[in-house]
Amino acid sequence: MAAKPVLASDLITTDSIGLFEERARKRPRVGTQCCASVDDALSGGLVYGQDGIYNISGATGSRAAETISLQMLITHLLTAYSHTATLIDASGNFDVLSLYRGLLSRLSTTNTNHEDNIKTATSILDRVNIMRVFDFEGVVEGLNELIDSIERKQIPKNTIRDSQEEAEEEEVLILPEEEARQEKEKQQEEKPAAGMVLINNLSQVLGLLLKDNYARGQATMTSLIQRLRNMAQEHNLCVVLLSWSVSYGSDQERVSIFESVKARPGLGKSLGYLVDTQLLIDAIPRKARSKSGDTVNVIEVIHSGGNHQAGKFGVFDVTADAEIKSVSF
Repeated sequence: MAAKPVLASDLITTDSIGLFEERARKRPRVGTQCCASVDDALSGGLVYGQDGIYNISGATGSRAAETISLQMLITHLLTAYSHTATLIDASGNFDVLSLYRGLLSRLSTTNTNHEDNIKTATSILDRVNIMRVFDFEGVVEGLNELIDSIERKQIPKNTIRDSQEEAEEEEVLILPEEEARQEKEKQQEEKPAAGMVLINNLSQVLGLLLKDNYARGQATMTSLIQRLRNMAQEHNLCVVLLSWSVSYGSDQERVSIFESVKARPGLGKSLGYLVDTQLLIDAIPRKARSKSGDTVNVIEVIHSGGNHQAGKFGVFDVTADAEIKSVSF
């Protein structure tokens, strides 16, 4: 005898739906904070933990993908003093000076004291680990070191502090300015600790594996993404993977909504389904009748199984100072 069907709407209350939507809106996101069109395309930015695995594919030689990831890294580091970042660099292109300049530029918008900004930017660099790797094994070793460092920072809840250490702290005279700074740091640290992992460039370490043995390469890529997902959920991480795009053939399915964009993720369609959100960056004509070379960058959400809507896009320009700005038509 078949059970009597029950409407799905009867199994969920309006209050629980509202609570779910409220939690989704309040979920911490990391955007560029300097380019509204890009942040709008990403529904405010990237998320941490669950659904926090992203792949950004861009043309070889283009700075657009790296510049967007750099601006998100800066936002992440400035959000809280507890935020850390790990950069696994397989391309050798990461520019620490650009990161430093970007931090100074962002800090100057809220503080006009240049000397203070220099000290702050320098201290922020202490929270960024950079690992130079040359192959897939190097990526794995880098992730192992990241997990080890995270676990070393976890302090047992029942740790008893040394009484002499506490007495010495009580004798320290704290100036009003220092007290205000410590209070600000305390408020920042009360936010949930979060980390960002940036791997540049995934094509550099997986391209040869896929070319030599496609099945083995796909299995390796699947294993890597699964491990990154477990890490993201367990340690509240946002994982950003950079990869190259390639031009698709006439017999292949178009992935972009723009007629002029002839690119697709270079590591194959399957990567878009492995990560939580697949982003594509390419160039489009600035105007319908633009001359050759007069282009702007566009970032598209071409696949998402998480917090972003496929089909959304944002148009932007990359400046000579490694910054991005919205473009209006």
